[in-house]
Amino acid sequence: MTAAGNNFTDGSYTSEYNFTDDYSVFVSYAKGDTSISSFSLKEGEEILLGEEAVFIWKDFRKSERKYTLTIGDVDIVRSTGIDSIQVFLNGVLQSTAAVKITDDDETDGSVCRHRDILLTFDDGTSVKLSELIGPALETLGTLVVPMREMNVAKRVADYIAMSIYYRQL
Repeated sequence: MTAAGNNFTDGSYTSEYNFTDDYSVFVSYAKGDTSISSFSLKEGEEILLGEEAVFIWKDFRKSERKYTLTIGDVDIVRSTGIDSIQVFLNGVLQSTAAVKITDDDETDGSVCRHRDILLTFDDGTSVKLSELIGPALETLGTLVVPMREMNVAKRVADYIAMSIYYRQL
């Protein structure tokens, strides 16, 4: 397992965690006229779960925004200027895709309590968001504790290195 991170003077940062079983987690935030916040969970080069929010600032206000949720080969995009979400499957816009919020008291949902989102693709196949996102969330759940441990170990190592450096001055 490895952990690396950078903080920049403008408040931007990046962090990357690599695990021995080929999983990795990448988190970044870039600040400026265009701010980009992103997170991804990968297995090798394949994105299992990703999230990106882009904000374009104009006159001290958010004038445009774009949010992308990536689950495997499905991208769900919501952006300024488009009145509904866009669904992409393997990078291809599903022009007749349908999105429906379901409410079933018998199941656990992905949105709020028993609510879920049902995605229907151009070919007529349907899948619930909870079914798509479930395996990635389980994997992420197993990686949370090692990520915390790596972050603590990095901070301890940084503290020791700084102490040694300043004692040698």
